[in-house]
Amino acid sequence: MKKYFLIVFFGWVSLIATSQIISVNPVHPTSNSSITIIYDASMGNGELAGYNGNIYAHTGLITNESQNSGDWKYVVSDWGVEDPKVLMNRIGDNLYQISFNIAEYYGINPAEVFVLKLAFVFRNGDGSMSGRDNGNNDIFYSINLNSAGDYLSHNVNDKGLFISTTEGNLSIKPYTSSIFRFEFTPNNSLPSDTSFSIVMEAQNPEFIVENHTSELLLTCNNLVLKIDKSPIKTHFYKDEDLITSEEMGFYTQGNRQGVRLILSESEQLQGGGSRGIQINRNGYQLQNYNQAHYGYGANEKNLNISIPFINSSKGFGLFFDNHSAGIMDLGVSSANTLDFSSESGNMVYYFINANSYGDLIENYTLLTGRQDLPPLWSLGYIQSRFGYESESHARQTVSDMQNDNFPLDALVLDLYWFGNPGQMGNLDWDYSKWQSPVQMMSDFKSTGVKTILITEPYFTQISDNYNFISANGWFGKTNSGSTYLLDNFWAGEASLMDFTNEETLDWMWSFYKGRKEEGASGWWSDLGEPENHPHDMIHQGGSARDIHNIYSLLWAQSIYDNYANEYPEERLFNLIRSGYAGMQRYSTFPWSGDIQKSWEGLQVQIPIMLGMGMSGVAYMGSDIGGFTGELNEELYTRWMQQGVFSPIMRAHGVNSITEPVYFPEPYKSIVRESIILRYKLLPYNYSLAWKNSITGRPLALPMDYFEMTNTFLQNINDQYFWGEEMMVAPILEEGSFSRSVIFPQGNWIDFKTNETYTGQNIYNINAPLNTIPLFVKGGSFIPLTTTLSTTDNYDTDTLLIWYYPDNYYPISNYTLFVDDGNSASSLKNQKFEIINFDGSVTYNNITIDIQKEGIGFIDSSLNRELMFEIKRLNNQPLSITLDDIEMSIADNIEDYYTNERTAYFNADSHILMLHFLWDGLDSKIEIEGSGVGIGETKPELSKTFVLHNPFPNPFSENVSLAIDIEESDTYFLRVYDIYGKVLFSNNIYLDKLGRSKIKWNGKNSNGNIVKNGSYIIQIQNKNGESQYQKVILMRN
Repeated sequence: MKKYFLIVFFGWVSLIATSQIISVNPVHPTSNSSITIIYDASMGNGELAGYNGNIYAHTGLITNESQNSGDWKYVVSDWGVEDPKVLMNRIGDNLYQISFNIAEYYGINPAEVFVLKLAFVFRNGDGSMSGRDNGNNDIFYSINLNSAGDYLSHNVNDKGLFISTTEGNLSIKPYTSSIFRFEFTPNNSLPSDTSFSIVMEAQNPEFIVENHTSELLLTCNNLVLKIDKSPIKTHFYKDEDLITSEEMGFYTQGNRQGVRLILSESEQLQGGGSRGIQINRNGYQLQNYNQAHYGYGANEKNLNISIPFINSSKGFGLFFDNHSAGIMDLGVSSANTLDFSSESGNMVYYFINANSYGDLIENYTLLTGRQDLPPLWSLGYIQSRFGYESESHARQTVSDMQNDNFPLDALVLDLYWFGNPGQMGNLDWDYSKWQSPVQMMSDFKSTGVKTILITEPYFTQISDNYNFISANGWFGKTNSGSTYLLDNFWAGEASLMDFTNEETLDWMWSFYKGRKEEGASGWWSDLGEPENHPHDMIHQGGSARDIHNIYSLLWAQSIYDNYANEYPEERLFNLIRSGYAGMQRYSTFPWSGDIQKSWEGLQVQIPIMLGMGMSGVAYMGSDIGGFTGELNEELYTRWMQQGVFSPIMRAHGVNSITEPVYFPEPYKSIVRESIILRYKLLPYNYSLAWKNSITGRPLALPMDYFEMTNTFLQNINDQYFWGEEMMVAPILEEGSFSRSVIFPQGNWIDFKTNETYTGQNIYNINAPLNTIPLFVKGGSFIPLTTTLSTTDNYDTDTLLIWYYPDNYYPISNYTLFVDDGNSASSLKNQKFEIINFDGSVTYNNITIDIQKEGIGFIDSSLNRELMFEIKRLNNQPLSITLDDIEMSIADNIEDYYTNERTAYFNADSHILMLHFLWDGLDSKIEIEGSGVGIGETKPELSKTFVLHNPFPNPFSENVSLAIDIEESDTYFLRVYDIYGKVLFSNNIYLDKLGRSKIKWNGKNSNGNIVKNGSYIIQIQNKNGESQYQKVILMRN
């Protein structure tokens, strides 16, 4: 029988990621159950697929004695031994079965040992081949799950439906017609309304409850909840269509608790916080526990910010309102099952009903809060490094940047401002190196540069404040109540501040206020996962594992609340490494942690940024250029280009230069132009920030954001929308000067060349080192400003408006937001203006309507110079009128600029320029006889398919290659050694248009591991077209 060792991946998700690797009967066994397990060798990593020899079940238990989730206990047999006790029976092609009584088989007493999971790795006789899950991990199956029980009775009031069961009480509360709160309280427990994430009060919408023999029906708007009575579990229907169901619903498992819902294999799941994996989380097991990983790269599932909120492409969202240590298992341990479990806390989740991702995010941020408008300067360029060691160093850096015409809005001071790492916790200037910090910050601010200071929650034993804080009991404690000393902290022996204690936070604020009065403009809250947080540490608010996830959230809240109280008109900027659900409402600007300087480090920033946006946190940035590792000038340049289209643009790193002014040419000039572009887009970007503040919509959006069921656009991890009007496709591979780009529906215009690309297609786009592929959706208005050295110089007296009239979207509109950029109350007090642009295209005519709304703000412009560039016109218009008065059309560009209320048509670029002084009243521009859409040949489509660079490369276990296809078909894969010998071959049928991935595990067609070295991978279509990539295998 043929052996298959190649797994086909679609957009980083295996075809079999959520398929049934093992099935267990009964489905929910206890420790005393007799069970039958069937293993499908074609699933998971597929290593045993087609194997003709005996298969053995290497198995053990995860119990209450296990030190972690992978700590096996009571292992039945030794590895590599042909033990008949673990021999499985072959019952079909690739199907193997074994039956046993759990307690007897593993030799446990259920009264003494509580089993959480059965653990498996399937193997051949000598253990040289093993069957694991699709990620090559051990296979686990949860047992001893107790359901919420059977129905006893219920009652209804205007707040919700309340059901008594044999095991406890279930409440279902409609918050709005789209948001529903579910809580289960076991018998002998008390419900709790305490939540650190939810800020919304229930709106108590109307609903109807019907009582039937075997079920209850709760109807609210277009959503029907069908609640089975035995056992209690809920099914969710929208417009009579089933969208999801609880698989088991709420359950307990010893001291753990959770809820289980049913997934479908094709379901896209987004959100979950900061994760260094693909944006579709289906097929992953994620820890709900904030973690710092120094120098991480791709496939780091658990990072600094865990948010247990998941969006489904089936039109619903789930927020699990439990901040204690937990796990989100998205179809891994149990196929097609979402299992959220926690060690303690409330058993609460919110179900959000929606028709789009936009609706989901809008409703979720109603629940957990929305981000205030950022200070305008935070959308400029921020310079950082580890670190500026003296005042002279900082001053020289700012001077060099400004003298070489690099726009700059802030300088970040790492821990050297208070001395050195060993003095962490001093919280005051090291005046031996910073002789006049107040004057320095004032001088910086006078040129538009703000100062951001780092702060940490760890205080070393030798720091000035340590003894005082310890004496007051403001550090985390041991079980005996003494200060918990961390003898393995990287900066020296230290202790962790207890931010669950209000007195601790109040004392910490006195430091912030002091530095704020000196001139600090923003804060850097570092290490707040907390990165070193032993499980036996005790806080006033609970154990380490209970409060770990909300630690940084409480820190951020304290700073935010104190700003609101003492500086109510100033917008807060808090650059923060960690947080939790709801962090966005505290003006937090997170970054992705200590990423490595590598191409995979850059690549993973896009799904991290998008995943955070889909978790309600819109301002995720990165250490541009990478934090750890060796400097790479090409990588730095490409990362900077991507950083232009990140919510926060900040370069940072260690052991190398991070300032673009010190790079050689051509990198320096290319990066300068990138930063200049960031500033030119300030009106557009600031309007994106406003949109986020009023709706929760992220600035950076996944490609399926506006078409959640369009498989052509799902799970694309290397390009994204920047707002609704722009699309970015960064260069993410070394030495690449072109790439394939997937285009959504409509027409898309190259921002640099004005070349047009039609949607639902894949094109190959040239991208020399000075270019990032950037596109504007047809019909869009893009507002820009003139070149700025700092956002302090930004005003809206002159606005540049680029308009892209389009026949595909003949009716379009855009809203520009304008305020003073500083006042925290501008939205609340309505001290802003919005300018609406409406475009209409009919045959050869174009109409633009302009309207202004809002009461304005101090220093707002009464009159503005509007300068339009209207792109892709076929010819010079026959006439142009402004408010029914004809505009003159200049013969040359000089006359255009010297005359008022004038137009000019550039026949070479097909751009119509016009400008006039606008008084803020409703105005109409009418353009006749121009024609829309340049009469040019459309760009050629990409090749029939495009094979991307392998990743990772070199590799040790598996190598992946993305492939873009335009038609479903069979493709032929071959792997050659350096002598041209075919080592592996297979036929692959790809039916998903757009991006898929193939994966090779470094084995030949006989299933044997090939030796380390270089190999050539060939993909060929049925027409004989081939593309090749070289890979390097380096196993330890």
